[in-house]
Formats: sequence, structure tokens, C-alpha cells
Amino acid sequence: MRVCPDCNKVVSAVDSVLIRGKYYHKRCRVCYKCGEVIKLGKHEFDGHVYHTDCFLSKMRCCVCGRMVLTPHTDWYGNVACDEHAHICHYCRRFITPAIGGEHPFQSGYFEDGVKKVYDGYICGECKSTIIQTDNDVERCRQEVLELFRNNGINGIPADIPIKLTDMHEEEQSLGITPWGLNYSYLSKTRTTYSCEISIRNNLPELQFKGTLGHELLHSWLFLYAIKLPKNEIEGFCNLGSLLVYKNNKSQVSDFLINYMLDKNEDPIYGEGYRLMKMRLDKLGWKGLMDALLLESNKP
Repeated sequence: MRVCPDCNKVVSAVDSVLIRGKYYHKRCRVCYKCGEVIKLGKHEFDGHVYHTDCFLSKMRCCVCGRMVLTPHTDWYGNVACDEHAHICHYCRRFITPAIGGEHPFQSGYFEDGVKKVYDGYICGECKSTIIQTDNDVERCRQEVLELFRNNGINGIPADIPIKLTDMHEEEQSLGITPWGLNYSYLSKTRTTYSCEISIRNNLPELQFKGTLGHELLHSWLFLYAIKLPKNEIEGFCNLGSLLVYKNNKSQVSDFLINYMLDKNEDPIYGEGYRLMKMRLDKLGWKGLMDALLLESNKP
């Protein structure tokens, strides 16, 4: 029977590392930061073990480099001191010189129907990609539609009006702060359908495209008269955002998938997304859209 010298508990062969002829638990001798085996010395903190150098780097502010005994941590694992714990409003990273420094950011929003003002920061990296012009909008539309077509998503008109807006009136009527909205209309004769998309002005490009992917799928559902429960509608449309974020392949897109989709606890947008994602994983895009068309046309 093998006993780990560090914790004096039994260690199995599959959960061990061999150091100088002795078997240790991986949790006792594998650095939580770099993933390498700790052969000489170690530092324990918050239930994890580290190389001394790894621990010291973990405890240094990512902006000023000073040691921090009680650090703030962002979703990406970056550490900051009290003075520099400024998080970008959009990507949720601590703002460092490496991502363009910090810029004051102010946004109006509604909470329980009451308008409030958020004063915060946006990083230079996000600020450099914000969507502000009709040319920006059209370029993003073409790129998202091409991505959709490459994944078997067809039948979405390329001329749906897209409007950049501050969305204050929409927020006030809804009592929430959305990134985008889809206005769909059925003619009085019930023979023609039309859609219009509104997206918040000054979104960074990745978040703009993710929002556009969501709203374009709303348009597809409406134009093909597909009726679904609310959670399945929003869950299906969130798959459009997922496709955009996965195609981006960056730390920020990983954050958006994890934070806004996978771990979204909202019963409509979160649970609905996970329900429809299971169907997507099983059927693929073409199979899922064919199934929705078939189910909608059942008498």
C-alpha cells in the first residue's frame, strides 16, 4: 500500500506522480498554475499547491506588479490589487496596458423599471472594435451570414434592416437592458412578413456579431412561421451567438460562451439554450432546422 509522504494518505497508481522513488498524490505535487510536477518545495494556498515562483507570480497585480495578499481575481485568472481592479464592461478582464489601457465608460440601464447610470471602464482593445457606422454593420452582417451558410444555415434574407440605437425607449418599456431586439411584422393581409433588427450602439465587434447572430435566427423563425415555447425560441437563437463566439476562438469568446451561455441561470435564455444545444449536438444545424420546420408544419 502506497502512502503519499505529503498528506500521509493512501495514493493509487492512477492518481500519483513519482518523485525520487516516492509516490505522491497529484493534488499534492502538481502546480495548480502551470500544471508541472513540483519536485522541490511548494507553496499551499486556498486548497491548491504551487511552485514558489508560480505562487509569487499569481499573487502579483497584473497592472502594477506589486505583491497582493488579498487579491481580486477576474474570470481569466488575472490578479489585481484594490487600486487596479478595474474590469472592462464588455470583456470582463482587468484592464492592463497590454489590452490598451482603461477608458471611462458610462451606460444607462434599467433596473426594476428605474433608469440608472453605470460608470465604469472599457479596455482599449474592446474600444478599438466598437461598431458605429453603417459600413461596420454591413461588413458584420456579411461575415455572420457567410458563417451561417458555411454551417448549413440558409434562408435568412440579406437585406433585413439593422439599426444601431441607444435603446433607451426599448429598455424603459421592457425594464431590462438588452444588446439587441428583433421587430417582426405580419401584413394586414397576412401574406407578407418583414423584420427589423435593433442593436445597441457602440458594442465591440465580437459582442455585436454575437447579438446579430441571435437576432438573425429570430428573423428565420418568424419568416418561416415557426412557433415554439419562449424558452426554446431564445435558446435556439442563442445558438447563433454560440456559433459566432466559437468561430472567434479567443479568451474573450470563451468567456462569453461560459458566462453568457453555458452558465446562464435564466430559465428562458439559459435553460432554453442548453435544451436546444442538446438537440444541435445530436442533429447538427441542418438537421435541427429541418426538424423545427417539420414540427411547426404538423397539423
